[in-house]
Amino acid sequence: YQQQYQQPYINPLETVIIDVELNNKLTDHINLELFYSSDDEDFYKFITEYKALQDEFENIITLRTMYFTHSVGNSSDPSDNCVSNGKYCAPIIKSNINGLNVVKEGIFQKCLGIVYNDKTSSLYDVGLYLSYFVEFYNMCYKTKRFNEQCREDVITLLNIDDRKVMHCVKASFKSNT
Repeated sequence: YQQQYQQPYINPLETVIIDVELNNKLTDHINLELFYSSDDEDFYKFITEYKALQDEFENIITLRTMYFTHSVGNSSDPSDNCVSNGKYCAPIIKSNINGLNVVKEGIFQKCLGIVYNDKTSSLYDVGLYLSYFVEFYNMCYKTKRFNEQCREDVITLLNIDDRKVMHCVKASFKSNT
């Protein structure tokens, strides 16, 4: 009897909290928002599986990816995993990936979504958008080449026009540094 009242140990670093808002309206459309960091392997695995079903779900599900970062105010020390004087800082790094690379890749991926995953964009192409994540995962994450050169290799492979993406990246900073 004593065992049935004991609570199992839950590791807070492995706990997922899902906030669900239910309403009484029925709809044929789902808005799916995924919060992630660019070093989150589970995110890449999910996107890889989702992409395989994307054609089936394209008119039913709108996928928005929300890159997770934080700000520390004014900080010019690059060792604290921040860019733009502390405007963008890496979240808790779960892997051995350099924090600055995590932040830079995350900003790029966020802007990639603005350009290729927004239905109002002239370059809207959700298939290409998802392909970027799948290829980045395979070519860069899995091979431990998580850096800007590998990103460029993925952009070239997929023939992504990254001019608007890079304009978005540059516009997100306080200055050109």
